[in-house]
Amino acid sequence: MIYLVTGFMRSGTSLMMQALEAGGLPVVRNEARDQITRFHGGFAYEANPAGLYEVSPEEMEQPGFPRQHDGRAVKVVVAALGHLAVHDYRVVCMHREARQVVDSAWRAFRIKVTAATVRAWVDEGVKTLDNRRDVRDVQHVAYENVLADPALVLKRLDWPIDAEAAAKVVKPELWRCR
Repeated sequence: MIYLVTGFMRSGTSLMMQALEAGGLPVVRNEARDQITRFHGGFAYEANPAGLYEVSPEEMEQPGFPRQHDGRAVKVVVAALGHLAVHDYRVVCMHREARQVVDSAWRAFRIKVTAATVRAWVDEGVKTLDNRRDVRDVQHVAYENVLADPALVLKRLDWPIDAEAAAKVVKPELWRCR
């Protein structure tokens, strides 16, 4: 089983990964990976000091993926979901109001994206997940709900984590773009 965290950039995927790790779930990380914003094949990779980056389609095509990550949380941007190899997945799909994503992407990285693009990519990602037989469960989580009551949201995932410990990493004061 792979625990997959997905969503559009700036939707709270890194926050969810940090919470899952704090709750005791091993996560895929790469401390050595370049911690700069870069674009590759249309996918944006955010600077992430914690090393919690989105796995690229190229990485998904490497021998051993996804088996090498069994039992761990993996972060995949919604636009790359179609590249996932067949495996057992449980998924949390992060959602944030499109206008907030647009504002946050611009403030953080000077990336111009439209609300329509955000919605379209997320909708396409959700359709991809809905059409896969290897996806056992998809939980849709609103960013604002994680900030409002992280312990409740994390308990409802019913993943192998300590929800109370996971909730402690959530910092509502970091919600800048509303």
